[in-house]
Amino acid sequence: MFFTLANSYPGYDWKVGYTLTQRFVFGIYGSWFGIMVRIMVSIVNYASAAWLGGLAVNMILDSWSQHYLHLPNTLTRHVAMATKEPIEYILFNVICVFSYLWKPHQINKIMIFSCIASCFAMVGMVIYLCRENGGVGEFFVSTKLTVTGSTKRWAWVYMISYWFCSVSPTSTNQSDFSHFGSSQTAIWLGTICALLIPASVIPIFGIIGASTCKDLYGTAFWMPTDIFDYWLKNGYSAGALAAAFFCGVSFSLAQLSFTISNAGFASGMDLAGVLPRYIDIKRGAIFTALASVALQPWNFYNSSSTFMIVMGSFGIVTTPIIAVLICNNLVMRKRRYAVSQGFVLRGEYYYTKGVNWRAMAAWVCGMAPGLPGIAWQVNNNYFHNAGIVNFFYGDSFFSFLISFFLYWVLCLVFSLETNILHDDKDYFDCFTDEEASKEGNGTVQSVRAANGGGPWCAVGW
Repeated sequence: MFFTLANSYPGYDWKVGYTLTQRFVFGIYGSWFGIMVRIMVSIVNYASAAWLGGLAVNMILDSWSQHYLHLPNTLTRHVAMATKEPIEYILFNVICVFSYLWKPHQINKIMIFSCIASCFAMVGMVIYLCRENGGVGEFFVSTKLTVTGSTKRWAWVYMISYWFCSVSPTSTNQSDFSHFGSSQTAIWLGTICALLIPASVIPIFGIIGASTCKDLYGTAFWMPTDIFDYWLKNGYSAGALAAAFFCGVSFSLAQLSFTISNAGFASGMDLAGVLPRYIDIKRGAIFTALASVALQPWNFYNSSSTFMIVMGSFGIVTTPIIAVLICNNLVMRKRRYAVSQGFVLRGEYYYTKGVNWRAMAAWVCGMAPGLPGIAWQVNNNYFHNAGIVNFFYGDSFFSFLISFFLYWVLCLVFSLETNILHDDKDYFDCFTDEEASKEGNGTVQSVRAANGGGPWCAVGW
């Protein structure tokens, strides 16, 4: 939670996205490293999210046609999907691509609506299942903890660390979201609610759903799509059709909002920052959508893939980046940047031949100790070193502290040269007069007049 909130400051303070924050910290050329990491993570997340979105679309199609519900599988057994699945996957991807005709800020309303709709859909499903079962089910109340001592303590550490690892890629580019924030309070409140409420409530709903389904149907269904598939195939009633359709629409919109905001537009901004002459945000988002297909996301969920294990470990790479960003912003720079220098090759953020080697060293030292843990997680027989395994369990904490304090020490020993503390004017028309005065940018009226008084910050776009 602290990591995400602390990493939101550059976006809100200076209306800049992740691309420019990387230039501020890693250097004009060194920024490519962090940006490319985020692009690759976005492509993987896009593939996973689009596949799950296709499953939600399938709920709608099943409610429209009983023939489609029972569509026979004509694909070879060597392909890890059934005939229906590529249809729904393609449909969802097409809808996503057309969504990029909007600009990032224009999806705000659909995101709010999808959150509300999917919340009511999940609550409705849980209430129905509990009513039909007469409670939350035996599985939910009878499961007991079997581990004790240090094993139990490290298990708790791992669960907390694993949770942050799963959201760490999004926390890394928090500036892409916070630079649209209306106030610091709104950003903090929205971030806290978005992280705590779903992360607490949805897992409980999932366990209740699996527990009640095990009592009612003999199988513990963990996916809402599997529950509706069972309902429709065992009673194609008007109630089941209505529930499948409206819940399918809710889940599809929620998955659409997540896919285009967390992966599509985020990657588009990064690609536009790397190759601005050839790629804008829309083109970058469409490229991400096309590249994600090459990952064959059906193998993530329908075969014995190590994807879920590795996906939960992305934080080993991204958490040290967050640590360096926070240390640089809050400790070394005191939240002060010369935004215009982010566009100057040999300017304030050129560092050593375009690379801030202090940031790179801190990132490597924070990331490297956790890498053996990924290998062990994939195959527990690789080695049996309790120290390495426990470090992996708490990597979100340990890697952050290593990178944070190492970067701090390196900057103290090999001091950062600061020639321009901040811009003397609002060159990109980002602030009101009051905000510009607060940030130390002086008057902005002359710059506004030269820019035609446009409402959008060029840096954020």
